[in-house]
Amino acid sequence: MNLKYLKNNRILFYSLSLLPLIIPMSLVGEVTPEDGDWSEKTIVMVNTPETALMARTGDIDNLGFGWPNGFNPFSGNNTPSHPYPWNADPLDPPGTDKIMVPSSYVGTPPSGRDGYTTFTSRPENLPEAITISYDIPEFEEIEVSSAAMQLFVDDFQAPVWGSSFQVTLNERRAPFLEEILNGLRQTGPIGKLITVQVPSDFLDVFSSGKVELFIDDPVTGAGDGYAIDFVKILINPVGFSQTATVTGIIRDQRTQTPLMGAVVSVGSSASEPTDETGFFRLPDVPAGLTVLTITCPGYNTSMLKVETIAEKEIDVNFSVSLASPSLKVRPMAEGYVIALEGALTAKYTLWSSEDLEEWSALGEMEQIAPGCFEYIVSSPFFDEGSGQRFYRVLAE
Repeated sequence: MNLKYLKNNRILFYSLSLLPLIIPMSLVGEVTPEDGDWSEKTIVMVNTPETALMARTGDIDNLGFGWPNGFNPFSGNNTPSHPYPWNADPLDPPGTDKIMVPSSYVGTPPSGRDGYTTFTSRPENLPEAITISYDIPEFEEIEVSSAAMQLFVDDFQAPVWGSSFQVTLNERRAPFLEEILNGLRQTGPIGKLITVQVPSDFLDVFSSGKVELFIDDPVTGAGDGYAIDFVKILINPVGFSQTATVTGIIRDQRTQTPLMGAVVSVGSSASEPTDETGFFRLPDVPAGLTVLTITCPGYNTSMLKVETIAEKEIDVNFSVSLASPSLKVRPMAEGYVIALEGALTAKYTLWSSEDLEEWSALGEMEQIAPGCFEYIVSSPFFDEGSGQRFYRVLAE
């Protein structure tokens, strides 16, 4: 293979025998309503078509190589492979557009090493944190109710090289990001957009106005180099400019029965319930690699990773498992509801007792959804002088 690389104009082409493959690349910066000037190395925007506030660290330039003509990095497509190593631009924000090799790598990797590791050296390739700051006056007026992250990542290959990446946000481990990064196989090297909805228990991190993202494998010693082009945070997103449609059927993992009433969602931007056949059609899924959340009464909440291409439709089928059976009490205006959740389909009778010795049957529980049964008690939950009351459920 004969590789030629013109640095100033970033024009690449590979010559393979008598069949040349020419990939023209462009570094001309775009300006879009969603992301502003792509050549800006840090930027904060409010009230974009996608979100109440957008903050980005890193210019959108494919690690400095530019994008193939007509290529949209938000489309979900992989980039063509590119040469390496390259000279990092000292003006790029720390942690972006540079090759990083896990800190645990000491030259004796357990499963070999990739080209990024082979052709770079310490200390230049040590992992660096990426800081996204957006503590501007307009942010003080925003109540953070949801958030999403978009990362354009390059050459992560944990399944190939045996790495186990750890991710922290403001020094707090973020398993929802680790699961995605540790499943990537970006042999090439190639780049791809991932979109991650921020769990509700991490929203306090994003309410601070400054997020420090740090990715490293401090344990395995793997020779798995990687790079990040940019990181983008969306506060209170309302949708994405490049989207796809996901369809499929949700089933009970044990019986493979289609589940009606399961909800398939991608953060706060899109959600759809399944019909009586378990089928769903979810439009407006952000293109690229993202995670769908599946909820259903009585079942464990499940996550499903999907890879989509903008304006395309993909079909996926998924099974969810029953949660551990539990009894819950919900008060009503008059009376209360005893709910059994996470139960197999059967006939259930609700019993009550005041002393755990004498039990009386109240009646059969009604199935209101897969895995969920209810019994309505018309008397007040706390009768004056009635004392405590116990409930149990028996299957017939």
